[in-house]
Amino acid sequence: MPSSTWAHIPNVIEAIFKLQPTSILDVGIGYGKWGFLCREYLESWKDRVFPNQWKVRIDGIEIFVPYYERLPWVRNIYDEVHIGDACSVVDGLCLRYDVVMAGDVLEHIEKSAAAELMQRLMTIANKTLILGLPIGDTWMRNQIVADNQAESHRSSWGIDEVHQTVNPDGEFKAKVRQFDVLGRPYAVFMFSK
Repeated sequence: MPSSTWAHIPNVIEAIFKLQPTSILDVGIGYGKWGFLCREYLESWKDRVFPNQWKVRIDGIEIFVPYYERLPWVRNIYDEVHIGDACSVVDGLCLRYDVVMAGDVLEHIEKSAAAELMQRLMTIANKTLILGLPIGDTWMRNQIVADNQAESHRSSWGIDEVHQTVNPDGEFKAKVRQFDVLGRPYAVFMFSK
């Protein structure tokens, strides 16, 4: 589905609000929730309500074209949306971002490709990489929504695996918050430089 759990929204928004980034990359924008929430708390809370007043650059990556084409608010919230597989698109990006977010993306990618993507996302994050994903294999039988085959879960991750992939040398500050979502484990990771 073009959404993610609600459980981690307060933690992620609080972290982003404290960071006050001037640029964000949202990998797998889906319904556009993170773009909208970042606009609200980074712009509106500074009396920059209208698009011509916005100062934070918010870009996105989306693999499923109908989400971009048929959800009109997405085009209004994001400065630029790159269409395609994040594993390929990331290498062509010219910008680095203060915050890079990948919420409910990695489980949709084969494990080796997802591991490479995490490392590349960390290199384009100036300050923080935020990853949200289901933990373990209890999430593997997900439902395909809107005929989007990219929604299929292709890998499962443990908390230690994510840490080892992104931060094998302990070079970055790392925080993890675990949540129970409908009886299944979920985690949000924040890796800061």
